[in-house]
Amino acid sequence: MMVKAARLTQGFGLFCAVTSLSVVVLLAGCFQVRTEPNALSLIRSQEALGITGLFGTGVNTAGVPLPDGSIDPNYTMTVSADGTYPPPNARVVNAGYPIGGGAWVNNPTSSKWISARADGSAGISGGSYNMQTTFTISAGITLSSVSLSGRWACDDSCSIRLNGSPITVASGNYSALTNFAIPTGSPFVTGSNTLTFIFTNGGSGPGAILVDSISGSFVCAADSDCNAGFYCDNTNPAIAGCAAKIANNNPLGQTTPYATGVNNSNVSLADGAIDRHYALVTSSDPAFPGPNAFVIDNAYPIPPWVANSTSSRWTGVQPAGSNGASG
Repeated sequence: MMVKAARLTQGFGLFCAVTSLSVVVLLAGCFQVRTEPNALSLIRSQEALGITGLFGTGVNTAGVPLPDGSIDPNYTMTVSADGTYPPPNARVVNAGYPIGGGAWVNNPTSSKWISARADGSAGISGGSYNMQTTFTISAGITLSSVSLSGRWACDDSCSIRLNGSPITVASGNYSALTNFAIPTGSPFVTGSNTLTFIFTNGGSGPGAILVDSISGSFVCAADSDCNAGFYCDNTNPAIAGCAAKIANNNPLGQTTPYATGVNNSNVSLADGAIDRHYALVTSSDPAFPGPNAFVIDNAYPIPPWVANSTSSRWTGVQPAGSNGASG
């Protein structure tokens, strides 16, 4: 649902009725409306919340694979068993052995191997190497519904820590990409989260890790699954998520727009009722600052305003339309 900005002329007060809803909402009666081709959006459905900042290894901040030998901007090496290659730089491993040729799995199109050093064939000291990245979970998401998944490979073995806590997952290997999952109920937090991929080199030969196709998801079944100020947008149950409510603390549906002055069943409301589908988010009248939008009493100036219909009613700053509102 989107209301486009309009050039308003012949005004008769600060009230209007929406009688037809489509891509552009048509307003009738209180002023003449001409929609502008490039008008700014005044109202739109709330964007769903999300999990951001998840990247595979060896890519830039746009998700594009980096040149060989580059420093990975999304991962920081926090522990290195090789004193010659100390933290913090995680480097993209150069093409060539041991990548491919029956050894390490080839780099996919969306990620690359990283290690303490770029020359993978030269090897690194035996021991553990920690590659750390961060991602963000939006406020309003129910943490118990969050999960992460992806694919990985490593030489020789690998493990995961989330916000410092070990996560039970099957280790990857170096000859093929293996699926991994961080399940719901894991210690996620609102805001910044730290994800640490640890690979252990069993000897003094090649050692590295590859993380690919990593993504996060969350679901909700009801408004109660979301935190205060959010509702469950389950227009698509497969990707149901929590989205912010509008100013009057009611959800703005993404697929069911409403005319003004009706209830959830599209039945006209009574005089003076609060229109729960609309919020007064800006007001020039200090006596009526919002967020309530009122159904206008069915009296003067109705008419000369066009009459209310069975499918919509005038909605405005205050219920008594004859009293007017501040300019």
